[in-house]
Amino acid sequence: RDHGVRGLPPSSGGRGMQNRRVDVSRHHADAVRRRISVPSKWRRAAGGRQEAPAVVAASDAPTARTPTQSCGAPACLKQLGEEDEHFVLRPCNHILCTLCAFKSQVERCSLPQRCPVCAGYPESCVYVGKDARQEVPNKASNSIEYTRVNIPQLCVYEQHKDGLKKGEIAQAVALTINTVEIRSGDGNNRYYHRDTVTSMFALRKDRDAKDKNRLLNFANPAQAFIEMQAFGAALHATVLKPSLEAELLPILSPRELLELRCSMEGRRVLDALLYGMATGEVEFDGEKFLRRDVQDDQRQFCSTIAAADLLLQNVRDKPGYFQLLLFTLMEKQRLTRNFSDLLSAFRLAPSRAYAHSDQIQKVLDNSKHGLKIGPRDLVILLFDNVGFKVLGRQAGYDQYTIFNVVIITEAQLKSAGFYRDDDASNRISRKRRHTWRDRIKNVSTDEEKTQLARQVFGINATDYEILSTCVLEDILFAIDYGEELVAGNRSSITKLPRFDRIVNELTRDIMDRLSAVGDS
Repeated sequence: RDHGVRGLPPSSGGRGMQNRRVDVSRHHADAVRRRISVPSKWRRAAGGRQEAPAVVAASDAPTARTPTQSCGAPACLKQLGEEDEHFVLRPCNHILCTLCAFKSQVERCSLPQRCPVCAGYPESCVYVGKDARQEVPNKASNSIEYTRVNIPQLCVYEQHKDGLKKGEIAQAVALTINTVEIRSGDGNNRYYHRDTVTSMFALRKDRDAKDKNRLLNFANPAQAFIEMQAFGAALHATVLKPSLEAELLPILSPRELLELRCSMEGRRVLDALLYGMATGEVEFDGEKFLRRDVQDDQRQFCSTIAAADLLLQNVRDKPGYFQLLLFTLMEKQRLTRNFSDLLSAFRLAPSRAYAHSDQIQKVLDNSKHGLKIGPRDLVILLFDNVGFKVLGRQAGYDQYTIFNVVIITEAQLKSAGFYRDDDASNRISRKRRHTWRDRIKNVSTDEEKTQLARQVFGINATDYEILSTCVLEDILFAIDYGEELVAGNRSSITKLPRFDRIVNELTRDIMDRLSAVGDS
């Protein structure tokens, strides 16, 4: 009897018509197989005849309706009427009732939706209602980028499943970093910004490897290089920079640095990341590394500490704990400049500029604590280059710059005759003769303002007198010490013409008292 399947003509019961049906089935066998999906449990079995649930043909879905159609889910098989809502999954064209379609969405969890009948991944789902039909595409099946971001486990499997089945790939890896932060939008709007970075690569077995630690290597090194660089760039802002410490770091001994990193306060996230990568261990026992009987474990942990400080040197200006520790040890050794520059190039030690700046700062600190320069003291700075030949197997030439700071105090200058404050004759008086506030109080017209400006800023008769006095002082000095000046013997000259020699002693005392009380 006819089962009501589209594509087969109805039978009339006659022999000729039966032969015709056989011929049709022979010619259209492939088409019927493509249009009908019959699970094994619905095939003809001994002792009975069962009917397979009908499905919609690919050319007719979703517009066609079959009177005997039913839900294709094996656990349901609900008969659907002509007006019942249902869904058609493409490209397999299996029909699901509303409840089974909802269950397939709920039970998938974070994986893409799968057809309950054939376990395939539908590319779209067609909703068929009484008066409406709508096709909804499945992003998880149609977009590789969607699965890469949201379902990386499935994406890396689909990408390398053929190599896994053939044995060409031993392991497919997907590394994912998800970040969520609140950002400010237009106006006062704030929103959640989500970002995902996924890096995928494959590992294959190295059958010719003799080292037990190199049983796996990258199947495609060029692709793995690009993928891991993107993953490392995401770790730069999320792990590396947050592991930075304070700017001013003390210089610690090797034992003190080890104790710091083993304590809870001194641990860094970057240390944990590198230690897990280097050893493959998940748990961390800081007290174990402080014992003397586990030197191998101490070396492993110390290497991760040094590697972390080397990486952090790329994002900070000053040296870290490890660089400062090695710098103090270098100062006690006789190292060539080329070797020191090599250590600095690999970020193992501070640069030459930092070493010089540190020494200069020490000199300045000593000068601040050990020197007191007065306003009338004379400071002389002497410097010269000094070089030394280095003998031996590492022969070379060390060059230094020597600075010599000479301070001659006021008392020493007076004893040498530079300051002659005792002679009060013929000196200019600096006594205050006018008060500026009183002078400008009575000035109102432009003529008075011009006259006052000429008196203050112009050349007056008293200015010539003061200038003549200064010139005469220099002339008298040149006459008194003419022979010494012509001979060029500077050591015989015990005094020089200075401004202090033409200032009245009484005026100087008044100015000192006014400066002491803050008056001007």
